Amino acid sequence: MRYERTIEMIKRLVVDGTVPGVSYAMLDLSSDQIMSGIYGNEALVPDVEPLRENQLYDVASLTKVVGTTNVILQLIEQGKLRLTDSISQYLPEWRYPQVTVRHLLTHTSGITGYIKNRNQLPKLELKKGVVGLARWQ
Repeated sequence: MRYERTIEMIKRLVVDGTVPGVSYAMLDLSSDQIMSGIYGNEALVPDVEPLRENQLYDVASLTKVVGTTNVILQLIEQGKLRLTDSISQYLPEWRYPQVTVRHLLTHTSGITGYIKNRNQLPKLELKKGVVGLARWQ
């Protein structure tokens, strides 16, 4: 199996206590195979909760740098997105057409970021919460 050392290094993060658990996926471009797996736990306190397949994750700041930036750059390269595009172009209910993709990426959009009970909200309610947060400064 390819990437055995990499997978063992990933698992070592759990064994060493660096992280409680990991979900990983690797694309082998030479064979178009995807290797994925989970190892460890989702939580350790107050109770141990093992990781589960098809788990959903919060899009945190690190994810934006690693994932979103790459997608944004691809969309720009393909001519499907510009940093100067108004958010209203993609989210018509957005009340501030002067807010751009660049504002979102640089944390200058005026969104405060706190949505009450956000982890329990379904997608449409969360979207309403985000739209309701905006205060252009």
